Amino acid sequence: MERIEDLEGGLFGSLPFYTTSEERKIPMKQQPTIGRTVIVKGFHSNGSDEHPAVITRVHGLVGDCGYGDQYCVNVTLFPDASSPSFFISMYLFESREQAEEYRRFSQYSAIAFWPDRV
Repeated sequence: MERIEDLEGGLFGSLPFYTTSEERKIPMKQQPTIGRTVIVKGFHSNGSDEHPAVITRVHGLVGDCGYGDQYCVNVTLFPDASSPSFFISMYLFESREQAEEYRRFSQYSAIAFWPDRV
């Protein structure tokens, strides 16, 4: 794995970011809009920490957090066997791999990413 850079200041302090892909600076292929489905990882319910969610607001681009430009979104989460939950100002990642890598080095417990294509 290649070390990319340290992110200084802001909410994160100084955190190292790593990537396994040379495509980390490519803009997001899918554009977030209200009503689109994403997956949220980090909320535990009924033995799973990944659940579907619907985007309820798009705040816009928040800049580069080590994986190219990221969007910030609000979502309504639909956990298995539980009531809906709401998350605000959550980073949305292009892939599960990017989201999990970012989560390893961040203070945030829950992150969102696009579902795998089948």
